[in-house]
Amino acid sequence: MAVVFKKQKSDSLAKTDISRKGSIDEPIVDLVHDINKSDEYFTTSSCSGRIYVYEERNEEEKKKKGCTWLYTTHGMCNSAQVIEGLNSSKGNAFLKFEPFILHVQCRTLDAGQLLHMVAVAAGFRNSGITVGKRGKTMVAVRSTHCLEVPLTHNGQLLVDHKYIEHLVVLANNKMKENLQRLQGFYEKLKNEITNKQSHHSGTNNTGLNLPRKLTVAKTQAVLPDTISKISSENSLKNTSMQSNSLTDDVDDIDELSLELFNSDVATNYDSCF
Repeated sequence: MAVVFKKQKSDSLAKTDISRKGSIDEPIVDLVHDINKSDEYFTTSSCSGRIYVYEERNEEEKKKKGCTWLYTTHGMCNSAQVIEGLNSSKGNAFLKFEPFILHVQCRTLDAGQLLHMVAVAAGFRNSGITVGKRGKTMVAVRSTHCLEVPLTHNGQLLVDHKYIEHLVVLANNKMKENLQRLQGFYEKLKNEITNKQSHHSGTNNTGLNLPRKLTVAKTQAVLPDTISKISSENSLKNTSMQSNSLTDDVDDIDELSLELFNSDVATNYDSCF
Protein backbone atom coordinates (compact mmCIF):
# COMPACT_ATOMS: atom_id res chain seq x y z
CA MET A 1 0.00 0.00 0.00
CA ALA A 2 2.83 2.40 0.89
CA VAL A 3 4.55 1.66 -2.42
CA VAL A 4 1.34 2.34 -4.35
CA PHE A 5 0.80 5.62 -2.52
CA LYS A 6 4.39 6.70 -3.16
CA LYS A 7 3.98 6.02 -6.89
CA GLN A 8 0.65 7.88 -7.01
CA LYS A 9 2.24 10.85 -5.25
CA SER A 10 5.22 10.92 -7.58
CA ASP A 11 3.04 10.73 -10.69
CA SER A 12 0.62 13.40 -9.44
CA LEU A 13 3.27 15.94 -8.48
CA ALA A 14 5.06 15.45 -11.80
CA LYS A 15 2.00 16.48 -13.82
CA THR A 16 1.71 19.88 -15.47
CA ASP A 17 -0.53 22.38 -13.68
CA ILE A 18 -3.59 22.69 -15.94
CA SER A 19 -5.42 25.34 -13.91
CA ARG A 20 -6.30 28.68 -15.52
CA LYS A 21 -3.55 30.36 -13.53
CA GLY A 22 -1.00 27.64 -14.19
CA SER A 23 0.59 27.81 -10.75
CA ILE A 24 -0.16 27.57 -7.02
CA ASP A 25 -1.82 30.67 -5.58
CA GLU A 26 0.65 32.83 -3.68
CA PRO A 27 -1.17 32.72 -0.28
CA ILE A 28 -0.92 28.91 -0.14
CA VAL A 29 2.49 28.21 -1.71
CA ASP A 30 4.10 27.37 1.65
CA LEU A 31 1.09 25.35 2.81
CA VAL A 32 1.04 23.19 -0.32
CA HIS A 33 4.82 22.78 -0.18
CA ASP A 34 4.76 21.59 3.44
CA ILE A 35 1.90 19.16 2.81
CA ASN A 36 3.72 17.65 -0.15
CA LYS A 37 6.90 17.28 1.91
CA SER A 38 5.05 14.97 4.30
CA ASP A 39 5.19 11.23 3.67
CA GLU A 40 1.49 11.04 4.55
CA TYR A 41 -0.04 13.45 2.02
CA PHE A 42 0.02 15.06 -1.38
CA THR A 43 -2.23 17.76 -2.84
CA THR A 44 -4.27 17.16 -6.00
CA SER A 45 -5.92 20.59 -6.44
CA SER A 46 -6.14 23.85 -4.56
CA CYS A 47 -7.38 27.43 -4.62
CA SER A 48 -6.58 30.03 -1.95
CA GLY A 49 -9.93 31.74 -2.50
CA ARG A 50 -10.97 34.18 -5.22
CA ILE A 51 -13.31 36.99 -6.18
CA TYR A 52 -14.29 37.07 -9.81
CA VAL A 53 -16.79 38.26 -12.38
CA TYR A 54 -17.90 35.67 -14.90
CA GLU A 55 -20.39 35.54 -17.72
CA GLU A 56 -22.60 32.59 -18.55
CA ARG A 57 -22.39 31.21 -22.05
CA ASN A 58 -25.32 29.84 -23.96
CA GLU A 59 -26.05 26.17 -23.47
CA GLU A 60 -24.06 25.00 -26.50
CA GLU A 61 -20.96 27.06 -25.61
CA LYS A 62 -21.27 26.12 -21.94
CA LYS A 63 -20.85 22.44 -22.78
CA LYS A 64 -17.65 23.17 -24.72
CA LYS A 65 -15.96 25.95 -22.77
CA GLY A 66 -17.89 26.59 -19.57
CA CYS A 67 -18.09 30.27 -18.64
CA THR A 68 -16.20 33.43 -19.62
CA TRP A 69 -14.12 35.12 -16.91
CA LEU A 70 -14.32 38.90 -17.07
CA TYR A 71 -12.25 39.64 -13.95
CA THR A 72 -10.58 37.61 -11.21
CA THR A 73 -8.34 38.12 -8.18
CA HIS A 74 -7.06 35.94 -5.35
CA GLY A 75 -6.87 38.99 -3.10
CA MET A 76 -9.00 42.04 -2.40
CA CYS A 77 -10.87 43.76 -5.23
CA ASN A 78 -12.33 47.22 -5.78
CA SER A 79 -15.53 48.38 -7.47
CA ALA A 80 -13.69 50.01 -10.39
CA GLN A 81 -12.13 46.65 -11.33
CA VAL A 82 -15.49 44.91 -11.13
CA ILE A 83 -17.24 47.56 -13.22
CA GLU A 84 -14.47 47.44 -15.80
CA GLY A 85 -15.02 43.71 -16.13
CA LEU A 86 -18.77 44.17 -16.47
CA ASN A 87 -18.31 46.66 -19.31
CA SER A 88 -17.39 43.79 -21.63
CA SER A 89 -20.41 41.71 -20.67
CA LYS A 90 -22.78 40.76 -23.48
CA GLY A 91 -24.73 38.15 -21.60
CA ASN A 92 -25.53 37.34 -17.96
CA ALA A 93 -22.68 38.27 -15.62
CA PHE A 94 -22.23 37.45 -11.93
CA LEU A 95 -19.94 38.55 -9.11
CA LYS A 96 -18.76 35.55 -7.11
CA PHE A 97 -16.57 34.88 -4.09
CA GLU A 98 -15.26 31.35 -3.49
CA PRO A 99 -13.33 30.44 -0.32
CA PHE A 100 -10.18 28.36 0.06
CA ILE A 101 -10.47 24.78 -1.10
CA LEU A 102 -7.87 22.02 -0.96
CA HIS A 103 -7.95 18.39 -2.03
CA VAL A 104 -5.41 16.05 -0.47
CA GLN A 105 -4.76 12.34 -0.98
CA CYS A 106 -3.73 10.63 2.24
CA ARG A 107 -1.60 7.53 2.75
CA THR A 108 -3.88 6.14 5.49
CA LEU A 109 -7.31 6.79 6.94
CA ASP A 110 -5.65 7.82 10.21
CA ALA A 111 -3.72 10.54 8.39
CA GLY A 112 -6.92 11.63 6.66
CA GLN A 113 -8.83 11.88 9.93
CA LEU A 114 -6.09 13.98 11.46
CA LEU A 115 -6.10 16.39 8.51
CA HIS A 116 -9.89 16.54 8.62
CA MET A 117 -9.96 17.37 12.34
CA VAL A 118 -7.40 20.15 11.89
CA ALA A 119 -9.47 21.60 9.03
CA VAL A 120 -12.67 21.60 11.07
CA ALA A 121 -10.88 23.14 14.05
CA ALA A 122 -9.64 25.96 11.80
CA GLY A 123 -13.18 26.78 10.71
CA PHE A 124 -13.47 24.74 7.50
CA ARG A 125 -16.51 22.85 8.75
CA ASN A 126 -17.72 21.67 5.38
CA SER A 127 -14.62 19.51 5.01
CA GLY A 128 -15.01 15.79 4.39
CA ILE A 129 -13.31 12.47 3.72
CA THR A 130 -13.97 10.00 0.91
CA VAL A 131 -12.65 6.45 0.87
CA GLY A 132 -12.65 4.35 -2.29
CA LYS A 133 -13.20 0.60 -2.47
CA ARG A 134 -9.44 0.07 -2.80
CA GLY A 135 -8.67 2.29 0.17
CA LYS A 136 -7.85 5.52 -1.66
CA THR A 137 -8.40 8.24 0.95
CA MET A 138 -9.11 11.83 -0.07
CA VAL A 139 -9.76 14.85 2.15
CA ALA A 140 -11.49 17.99 0.89
CA VAL A 141 -10.85 21.09 3.01
CA ARG A 142 -13.64 23.58 2.38
CA SER A 143 -16.13 25.97 3.93
CA THR A 144 -19.47 27.46 2.98
CA HIS A 145 -19.08 31.26 3.22
CA CYS A 146 -19.60 31.94 -0.49
CA LEU A 147 -21.20 34.84 -2.36
CA GLU A 148 -22.77 34.94 -5.82
CA VAL A 149 -24.86 37.80 -7.21
CA PRO A 150 -26.19 38.45 -10.78
CA LEU A 151 -25.17 41.87 -12.11
CA THR A 152 -26.07 41.94 -15.80
CA HIS A 153 -28.72 40.39 -18.04
CA ASN A 154 -28.13 40.26 -21.79
CA GLY A 155 -25.32 42.74 -21.29
CA GLN A 156 -27.46 45.27 -19.42
CA LEU A 157 -26.45 46.30 -15.89
CA LEU A 158 -29.15 45.36 -13.38
CA VAL A 159 -27.90 47.46 -10.45
CA ASP A 160 -26.30 50.85 -9.87
CA HIS A 161 -22.65 51.46 -9.02
CA LYS A 162 -23.45 52.09 -5.37
CA TYR A 163 -24.81 48.56 -5.01
CA ILE A 164 -21.71 47.15 -6.70
CA GLU A 165 -19.59 49.03 -4.16
CA HIS A 166 -21.62 47.40 -1.39
CA LEU A 167 -21.10 43.94 -2.89
CA VAL A 168 -17.36 44.54 -3.16
CA VAL A 169 -17.22 45.37 0.56
CA LEU A 170 -19.07 42.12 1.34
CA ALA A 171 -16.79 40.09 -0.92
CA ASN A 172 -13.63 41.65 0.56
CA ASN A 173 -14.86 40.93 4.10
CA LYS A 174 -15.37 37.30 3.15
CA MET A 175 -11.93 37.16 1.59
CA LYS A 176 -10.40 38.61 4.76
CA GLU A 177 -12.15 35.99 6.89
CA ASN A 178 -11.07 33.31 4.44
CA LEU A 179 -7.40 34.29 4.68
CA GLN A 180 -7.59 34.34 8.49
CA ARG A 181 -9.02 30.80 8.53
CA LEU A 182 -6.41 29.73 6.02
CA GLN A 183 -3.59 31.01 8.21
CA GLY A 184 -5.07 29.25 11.25
CA PHE A 185 -5.33 26.00 9.30
CA TYR A 186 -1.73 26.23 8.13
CA GLU A 187 -0.40 26.88 11.63
CA LYS A 188 -2.38 24.03 13.18
CA LEU A 189 -1.43 21.58 10.45
CA LYS A 190 2.23 22.59 10.52
CA ASN A 191 2.33 21.94 14.26
CA GLU A 192 0.81 18.48 13.84
CA ILE A 193 3.13 17.49 10.99
CA THR A 194 6.42 18.92 12.21
CA ASN A 195 6.32 18.46 16.00
CA LYS A 196 6.94 14.70 15.82
CA GLN A 197 9.27 14.76 18.80
CA SER A 198 6.78 16.39 21.16
CA HIS A 199 6.47 14.63 24.52
CA HIS A 200 3.03 16.08 25.08
CA SER A 201 1.17 14.28 22.27
CA GLY A 202 0.69 10.60 21.48
CA THR A 203 1.85 9.26 18.13
CA ASN A 204 -0.24 6.97 15.93
CA ASN A 205 1.01 4.53 13.32
CA THR A 206 1.32 7.27 10.70
CA GLY A 207 4.16 8.93 12.61
CA LEU A 208 2.12 12.12 13.02
CA ASN A 209 1.26 13.70 16.34
CA LEU A 210 -2.36 13.44 17.35
CA PRO A 211 -3.79 16.74 18.59
CA ARG A 212 -4.42 17.01 22.32
CA LYS A 213 -6.65 20.03 21.94
CA LEU A 214 -8.73 21.39 19.07
CA THR A 215 -10.58 24.68 19.16
CA VAL A 216 -14.00 23.55 18.00
CA ALA A 217 -17.35 25.12 18.91
CA LYS A 218 -18.67 23.77 22.22
CA THR A 219 -15.46 21.80 22.75
CA GLN A 220 -12.42 22.83 24.77
CA ALA A 221 -10.48 19.64 24.05
CA VAL A 222 -10.95 16.38 22.20
CA LEU A 223 -11.33 13.62 24.75
CA PRO A 224 -8.27 11.36 25.03
CA ASP A 225 -10.49 8.29 24.77
CA THR A 226 -11.94 9.58 21.52
CA ILE A 227 -8.49 10.32 20.11
CA SER A 228 -7.41 6.81 21.05
CA LYS A 229 -10.39 5.35 19.22
CA ILE A 230 -9.79 7.46 16.13
CA SER A 231 -6.09 6.61 15.92
CA SER A 232 -6.46 2.88 16.56
CA GLU A 233 -7.02 0.57 13.62
CA ASN A 234 -8.79 -1.93 15.84
CA SER A 235 -11.16 0.69 17.13
CA LEU A 236 -11.81 1.89 13.59
CA LYS A 237 -13.07 -1.57 12.71
CA ASN A 238 -15.44 -1.58 15.67
CA THR A 239 -16.61 2.00 15.47
CA SER A 240 -19.70 2.83 13.44
CA MET A 241 -18.85 5.70 11.08
CA GLN A 242 -21.66 7.69 9.47
CA SER A 243 -21.83 10.86 7.38
CA ASN A 244 -21.27 13.99 9.45
CA SER A 245 -19.86 12.06 12.42
CA LEU A 246 -16.39 10.65 13.10
CA THR A 247 -17.58 8.56 16.05
CA ASP A 248 -20.70 8.31 18.17
CA ASP A 249 -18.59 9.53 21.09
CA VAL A 250 -17.97 12.97 19.60
CA ASP A 251 -21.46 14.34 20.16
CA ASP A 252 -20.32 17.89 20.84
CA ILE A 253 -18.35 18.21 17.63
CA ASP A 254 -21.50 18.38 15.55
CA GLU A 255 -19.81 19.78 12.46
CA LEU A 256 -17.38 16.93 11.85
CA SER A 257 -18.27 15.06 8.68
CA LEU A 258 -17.02 11.73 7.37
CA GLU A 259 -18.28 10.83 3.92
CA LEU A 260 -17.54 7.24 2.98
CA PHE A 261 -18.35 6.44 -0.63
CA ASN A 262 -18.26 2.98 -2.18
CA SER A 263 -16.47 4.20 -5.29
CA ASP A 264 -13.07 3.35 -6.65
CA VAL A 265 -12.02 6.97 -6.69
CA ALA A 266 -13.18 10.16 -4.99
CA THR A 267 -15.51 12.16 -7.24
CA ASN A 268 -17.41 15.45 -7.43
CA TYR A 269 -14.50 17.56 -6.22
CA ASP A 270 -14.44 21.24 -7.05
CA SER A 271 -11.27 22.39 -8.78
CA CYS A 272 -9.51 25.67 -9.46
CA PHE A 273 -9.47 25.23 -13.23
